[in-house]
Amino acid sequence: MVSVLRGMLHLEGISCFHDHDMNHETERKPLIEEAIKKSKVYVIFLSPEFATCKLCLEEVYQIMNTQNSPGTSNTARSVIPIFYDVKPYEVRYQTERYDLSTESETKRYVLSTESERKRWSQSLNKLSLRIGFEYQSKTMFQWEELKKVVKIVQTSLKEPRRENLYAKQLDEVEKVLKSRICKDFFLIGIHGPNKSQFVELLVERIWNEFDGLSILHNVIEKIREENGLSRVMGELFSDLIRISDEEPLKNHELIYGSRYRQILRAKKCLVVLPDVENEIHQMRQLVERFKDILNNGSLVVVSSDFKHMLMEVDKLIELSPLQDSKGTLIICHSSRFHVHEAYVDHLHETFSFYGLDVHLLSVEKVLSDSDGVRNAKVILCISSNTSSIEDFEKMLSDPVFHSTEIIYILYGPQGMSKSTSKSCFKIEVNSENSEFNKTEFKTMVNKVVETFSKGDEKTNQEVIEFPVGLEQRVDVIKSRILVDMQERDTSPQCFGIWGMGGAGKTTIARSIYNGMHMHFDKSHFCSNTRADFVKKGVVDMQKDIVRGMLGKLNNETEMDWEKKWKAAIKGINALIVLDDVDSEQHLEALHHPLCSSLGPKSVLIMTSRDRQVLLECTQPKNIFPIQGFDNRKHSERLFYWHAFLKAEPPEHLLQVSSRIIDACQGLPLSLKVMGAHLYGHNDESYWNESLLWLQQNETDIFKQLRISLNGLEPKQMEAFLDICCFLIGEEEGTACSVLQGCYGLGRTYLEVLTNRCLISIAEHESVGDFRQPTRIIEVHDHIRDMGTCIVQEEKRDRAWDEVTAENILKDEKARSTLRGLSISSDFSFPKEATKCGSLPNLKILVVKQVYGRQWIRGEGIWAAMFPTKNFLEKVRCEELRWLKWRHAPFQDVPDGICPKSLRVLDLVFSKIRRVPMQIGSLTNLQRLDLANCFELKRFDSRIGKLKDLRYLNFERCRHVELLKEEIDGLQSLELLSLHNCKSLRTLTSLATTLRTLHLKRCESLESLKASLPNLRDLTLIACEKLKEVDCEGCGSLEYLLLDGCKKLESLQMPSLPNLRMLKLKWCFGLKEVDCGGCGSLEHLELCGCSGLERLQMPSLPNLRKLKLEWCFGLKEVDCGGCGSLEHLEIIGSHIFESVELKSLQMPSLPNLRHLELKGCSGLKEVDCGGCGSLEYLLLDGCKKLESLQMPSLPNLRMLVLEWCDGLKEVDCGGLPSLQDLNVCFCRSLKSISVLPRSLETLWVKECNELQVLDGLDTLTNLKDVNIEGCRHIRRSLPAI
Repeated sequence: MVSVLRGMLHLEGISCFHDHDMNHETERKPLIEEAIKKSKVYVIFLSPEFATCKLCLEEVYQIMNTQNSPGTSNTARSVIPIFYDVKPYEVRYQTERYDLSTESETKRYVLSTESERKRWSQSLNKLSLRIGFEYQSKTMFQWEELKKVVKIVQTSLKEPRRENLYAKQLDEVEKVLKSRICKDFFLIGIHGPNKSQFVELLVERIWNEFDGLSILHNVIEKIREENGLSRVMGELFSDLIRISDEEPLKNHELIYGSRYRQILRAKKCLVVLPDVENEIHQMRQLVERFKDILNNGSLVVVSSDFKHMLMEVDKLIELSPLQDSKGTLIICHSSRFHVHEAYVDHLHETFSFYGLDVHLLSVEKVLSDSDGVRNAKVILCISSNTSSIEDFEKMLSDPVFHSTEIIYILYGPQGMSKSTSKSCFKIEVNSENSEFNKTEFKTMVNKVVETFSKGDEKTNQEVIEFPVGLEQRVDVIKSRILVDMQERDTSPQCFGIWGMGGAGKTTIARSIYNGMHMHFDKSHFCSNTRADFVKKGVVDMQKDIVRGMLGKLNNETEMDWEKKWKAAIKGINALIVLDDVDSEQHLEALHHPLCSSLGPKSVLIMTSRDRQVLLECTQPKNIFPIQGFDNRKHSERLFYWHAFLKAEPPEHLLQVSSRIIDACQGLPLSLKVMGAHLYGHNDESYWNESLLWLQQNETDIFKQLRISLNGLEPKQMEAFLDICCFLIGEEEGTACSVLQGCYGLGRTYLEVLTNRCLISIAEHESVGDFRQPTRIIEVHDHIRDMGTCIVQEEKRDRAWDEVTAENILKDEKARSTLRGLSISSDFSFPKEATKCGSLPNLKILVVKQVYGRQWIRGEGIWAAMFPTKNFLEKVRCEELRWLKWRHAPFQDVPDGICPKSLRVLDLVFSKIRRVPMQIGSLTNLQRLDLANCFELKRFDSRIGKLKDLRYLNFERCRHVELLKEEIDGLQSLELLSLHNCKSLRTLTSLATTLRTLHLKRCESLESLKASLPNLRDLTLIACEKLKEVDCEGCGSLEYLLLDGCKKLESLQMPSLPNLRMLKLKWCFGLKEVDCGGCGSLEHLELCGCSGLERLQMPSLPNLRKLKLEWCFGLKEVDCGGCGSLEHLEIIGSHIFESVELKSLQMPSLPNLRHLELKGCSGLKEVDCGGCGSLEYLLLDGCKKLESLQMPSLPNLRMLVLEWCDGLKEVDCGGLPSLQDLNVCFCRSLKSISVLPRSLETLWVKECNELQVLDGLDTLTNLKDVNIEGCRHIRRSLPAI
């Protein structure tokens, strides 16, 4: 378990010291002592045999004695005990296996003294007071529990202990304890960020005032189990009365309850319940039990994420966030040059949509109001022919801007640029020769939003191209919500956004959500309620809400789910948005349970086309009608952007544009679709024809929108209808294959429909190991409904829901023309269809697996659960192109639904044991997805005959074995993902079309050498015999990851001009990495490559991040060709093994902001002269470092120097913006000169030779100073 945890921490970039890395105790002891002094977090596994080891006990003593003691690192320490098959009370009171009072021949401390055993006992007692984890190896899943430990370690490393910040709250508790109000039983609640740390500090401070202490972990989870409450009480008795371990905990309360109560009522006890989950009823039961048995000034401390769980406490401690607000975004431009109003508004509206606090300021205003811009996190500077980058750089040279992200926009063709270390984007606006650059604008927006949303994963980052007229409408609704929240806090408030399809309801709701979600305990945005209600079902939607709010979902069955999901969210103050609600059914399933369960300060926002639905759940005054734009300027803006990609139309189309805008009547969807329909057409007659159509159908939105279909060819129209009925939410690749199989063209048709704004393709974060974003088909619900309406009224050849399916399947003629069918696995086929033997024109078949809905009908287990399977076993679908049946229950695919015409076969998570015997005959198959088919074992060797197969995914199919010959035959492959192909030795003739290749645990693979000109993503994991990877013919490669390829000796990358990310992990045999041919590389990470000696980077002009970890043989790094480098880390572990680095060349790194060198014990010199943008510099464990050159670092804010034993002088004269200086254990350091006045924090520790600390008396901004262990300077310090 220790090894697993260590590996998990390494993967997170956390350096670990494990005291069993050395064999002999004499070798281990000094290294352990050194490690204890330098470590920031200690994880201690307290196993049943732990107390038998003298060395382990001594380590605990040293760790507990190290806390806040002189001579240790300045960083505060965290101790995390893991009680592994032992109980905390055993450790606290040293009972049974932890009894230190007597010596035993079986215990290794047999030669210990009484004083040693006493100090060990005290240390174990102190350790048991820490908030940790209880782990029972027989009942708990190791991986899940260790993930919790990793999370706590990460938090501990980031957040220092906050004794000073919490002094007021800690004093409050002590004051209560000393007052008369706490004479019997007192209950304190802790809510807010860092609550776990506060509880730990509180216990440390007050536990000595009590007769007994009990820290009960996971009480709600334990109470849920059978006899759970009695077990928890038994655990409490065990802690407070020191019960022997001989009796099972579950019997303690039942057998000895009355006797224990008597004993406890005479004691003053402290009980701690950390991180209590959301179960108010069970919590009340537990507190009542406590009140019944605890007396005499006993205290119970409860901490929870959920404030409503703490509303009945005697005193609530509310911890405020330690960080400031998100900060503001300033858009700055010169008043001397006219930036087009439409462009400035576009910037403002775009960032307001993401919930940012946006301010439009002129250059003059920024200069005159430095206080007003102090809180700016990002400043967007619009550079033009009268306001150059040089002008802005002079203006922003003031130290007040040094912590602000500066981004430049080159506006128009005259925007003046120069070489700058800041991000710079060129966006043409209203130029005769060029259009608005949407791609560049989107990249700029993403950079800004990422800067603000770090750690805020709840912000909805869906891209909207041209938000117009949004801010004003959003502000009106937000202000009403905020007023109601202040006036009424007794029950959840509900608000409605009502309007016709295409009016902009969803966009407004998303903007409100982005701007308000951080004010609630939890939040969730539920998109496409109406569609998902049909597609997913009620239970899955409810599970999505619980998962979205809490970040997790217990493995619950559907039995009693209604009660369970309400209990999971009970009392939470949350913001919930239900988008596109249109029936009483939706209210019954979602709105009503939410209102009856959520906390009183919750807000529900619903969007709907039906005002009556909204009136069912809120008052008329809380319903906001959205009727399109009432401001003509907004209509013009939206239309012009889509029709011309410019802020204004050409002169000859000005009048007809105006009339078309009138005909669209302010409806955003119509303006957008019409603009896209007319884009690229300059013939005025074409525009007049479109105008005539609009005027003839001005009252029918469907008919208005249908003009965008008029120009479609018949096959393009059919493709559009297929997308509306079946392909929304599918991957672009799947849609391409399906449409190509049906109509001959796929990607071309998608591009046509996208350009007409009939569909959109959104990039979603990829899942699993795939790094390229997943592109998903999306369609506005109004356009989707237009498509399905056409099918219902004119075609009757597609069934996308069960009502439509039943009507069509009843009709023999309709069955014969049916092109697409989407049903659930328990669909009841009409009698007329039961004898059907063929669906001759069916091209699309989607089956959604559902369990148990027909169980009560008594039709037999198989028939009751899977009636669709029985039907499809008999029917033949000779023209089928797409079969999707995830979680399918069958072991063999029925022949009738696996014809030669099939293009896409998707059986993910199915119980299939063998691929269809006829697989070799599916010569048209393009995509085969069998990921997570854990029972799949047999595979037809004729798969190599699938010459058109493009996508083959056997991810996590542990038993599948493919031969090299079979893979070599797949000459059209674009994606290949294989696991556990044990016989695969070489890959030399893969398909040249391959774009993604993932191989995991291919134990026999020794070499990969293939010319793959289209490959973009290559991942090789745990291929332990792999010796050679030759990428010579992979010119398109963008992502390369090699992990755990221990014997890799050669990596050939002679020319990879498109490579953006390279990660090499635990490739012990690799001695050289030559990136000379990787000119586009942006991210380079080498981890655990202990054989690597030198890293040459002669020309990597785009490299932004370089991270080298545990490459212990590394001797030389040359960054001379990395002019764009922003982040550089070289990390060893100076505790037990260090990097041999002797030379680090950084001649000119003007963009470098973060430099971190740890454990580089051979490094003698660091010259930062060419790093003018450096903001953070850390040197730790560079023991031979003699020279640190910092002649001019105007942006450096933090400097950390630790264990640099050879360093004698630090000159801060070139650091005018330095705020934090931390110098520790630099034992030869004699002088720190020219301390800058900007300094706010100064920590100097254990610098025994330090004699000069120059400028200390001039530090007017100093807030925190700690100087200790510097014997030569202490007496000469001025009074501060």
